[in-house]
Amino acid sequence: MNSERKNTPKSKGQKKNNKTETMRFENFLETVPLYVEKHVTGFHKLKDPFSYVRGLASGSTTPTKPVYELTKPSIQLFCPSPLCNGIRWFEVVDCSLANNNILGILSFMYQCRNCKQEQKLYTIIAEEVDGGTKLNISGEIAKVQKIGEFPQFRPHISNRVISLIEPDKELFNKGLSSENKGLGIGAFTYYRRVVDNQWRRLLNKIKEAAIKQEVPKEIIQLIEEAEKETQFGKAVDILRDAIPKSLYIKTHNPITLLHDTASVGLHGLTDEQCLDTAGAIRIILSKLADNIHQAIKDDDQIKAALTKLHKKKEKNKSHQSKP
Repeated sequence: MNSERKNTPKSKGQKKNNKTETMRFENFLETVPLYVEKHVTGFHKLKDPFSYVRGLASGSTTPTKPVYELTKPSIQLFCPSPLCNGIRWFEVVDCSLANNNILGILSFMYQCRNCKQEQKLYTIIAEEVDGGTKLNISGEIAKVQKIGEFPQFRPHISNRVISLIEPDKELFNKGLSSENKGLGIGAFTYYRRVVDNQWRRLLNKIKEAAIKQEVPKEIIQLIEEAEKETQFGKAVDILRDAIPKSLYIKTHNPITLLHDTASVGLHGLTDEQCLDTAGAIRIILSKLADNIHQAIKDDDQIKAALTKLHKKKEKNKSHQSKP
């Protein structure tokens, strides 16, 4: 895999896009580790937007000061409680503001909506963007950063993922530890090494699922041909249209996604960009593992149902044949 990123020369007159990317506040809470600064929407909103608009339209010489209120969005986290043991909705049960100000340091206590046992505490520091002078009805923008989280940030990793990359699980765990600490370059480097080392194993697991689903022999032969390649890129070219649709992530070939994401050049990327890319690799691996598991499970269930129907049919025939 080529570790050097190819820089496409800009045409004359092409302007650099300095627009800061934003994300939803709930996604920030769910997926971003400590000390990583993000611009978010959905953190706060105008308390009375219609009154504010009327004040602006009135032409008053005294500027209308916007009044904001804090939003407390529900979030989705893995709940380890025996009652849940899966992804569940968490909602705010307590919120602490310094000097009753939604900006500055504040804390949220979330609790699982299902079991009402597991809790998650966030402490964040928030600042306004643009000084709060610009009205954005679709959601004001704030600059936020986690400065505390308990239990500590750690994306849930199923045993299916570990099984998928078993020989390099230690490297994967080092990548996960780096990601948890917000060390983007480290996380990306470890995850990419796992992909470099284990792509043939991934193809073998995909072949197992394909055989279970009884796909055409031509597809199996293409996967086997790709397994023999020495370069991941060439294997990807062979498999562009040879992966069972049941293993696709949304509408995308998972092997192509994984190759393209892991092939991003490390040089020239910021630590934050490396962190985002590392997270993408982990998510793709997790989703691929889930899809392979589900495809095999579905096939087993279908075969079990057909076997049961066949036995029932044979039993009925046997009763009918008796005098």
